[in-house]
Formats: sequence, structure tokens, C-alpha cells
Amino acid sequence: MSTTRKRTILSAAQKYEICEIKERETNLSNVSLAQKYNIGKSTVDNALNTRQNIDGNILKVKAAFFAERFSIEDFHQLEGWLTGFKKRYGLQQFRKQNEASSVPSIESIENDRLALQDFLKSYNPEDIWNANETGLF
Repeated sequence: MSTTRKRTILSAAQKYEICEIKERETNLSNVSLAQKYNIGKSTVDNALNTRQNIDGNILKVKAAFFAERFSIEDFHQLEGWLTGFKKRYGLQQFRKQNEASSVPSIESIENDRLALQDFLKSYNPEDIWNANETGLF
């Protein structure tokens, strides 16, 4: 009979630590790491394969925040700084393709929803139908 392990969710710091250990000790297996942290091998695999997509503007805003917080007056978030920072920490930015690139903003969705509600006020609810992505076969 197999025993089931409780699902473990790692924090970003724990994932980073696992990645650091794996980078230092390249011959260390993922199974060994899993045993060391008492987690499943797939959890280690996910931690090692996780790549977060972070927008450059977010990084610049956070950098400015910390520069101000630490009283760094000559800090400038130029593209060269951003490129180096992303390269050092393995951060990537991808362009959204296909349907993902055409997603409207939250504000636009809210405005359209309110406009639609206003438009539909004059109709009875039982007369309103949604025919999105339907077809005849």
C-alpha cells in the first residue's frame, strides 16, 4: 500500500534555494533534493522549471521604490540596467500572441459591461440570448 504525501506548496524563496543548490551541485539528482526537503520529485521539477514572466515596467517601478527607500540618489533605471538585471536573474518577457494579445483591459471590460447593461434595460430578460461561438453541424 502506498502512502500519500501531503501536497506541499513552496514559497518563492524555497524555489530559489532549490535552484541555487542545483546550480552549485549539478550532479545532485532531483530525487535527492526532494528527499532533502521532504517533497515530491515533481515539486522539485516544477521549482527548477518555473520561469516567471515579469514586465520591465514592474521591475523599474520596484527598483525606483527600493532606490528611494535606501536613499540611493544616483539610480537611473535605463534599459541597459534592466537588460542586465533580467539576464542576471533569468527573467524573460514574452510578447503575447493570437487571442492572448487581443485581451482588452479590465477598465475596458467594465465599461463595455456597463454599456451593455444600459442597452439591455429595455428588453425582458427572457428575450436576451447569448450566441457566442455557436455553429451548425
